[in-house]
Amino acid sequence: MIVWGKNDEIFPEAGAHTCMRALPKVEMRILDTGHFDPEDRFSVIAPMIHDFLDREVGDGGAR
Repeated sequence: MIVWGKNDEIFPEAGAHTCMRALPKVEMRILDTGHFDPEDRFSVIAPMIHDFLDREVGDGGAR
């Protein structure tokens, strides 16, 4: 899973699209945030990552 800030000045959004081409089965989310999106949008990103891991890996009943 790729979670990227579309306003990231350190790693511009184009980098996310490059990564996506290299990883054909990847899931990508571009958020309206900057470089520090995990800190800025934790309440949005954490459930997104958790859902992805549940679907792709399974949680093994751990919650």
